[in-house]
Amino acid sequence: MRILQEQYEEITVKLLMARFAETERKRLLEENEELRKDPFYLPAEQKTNELSQ
Repeated sequence: MRILQEQYEEITVKLLMARFAETERKRLLEENEELRKDPFYLPAEQKTNELSQ
């Protein structure tokens, strides 16, 4: 019975970690999209021209 309880607790922790990781992934993707729209984080036009040559 103790082994089953330990396995249950381990699986519960893994599920919680998976849910947290999924939530963080969504949050970070949204943050990334917002940062892409912010001109502060865009490369300077001069650097863009240098890289495209």
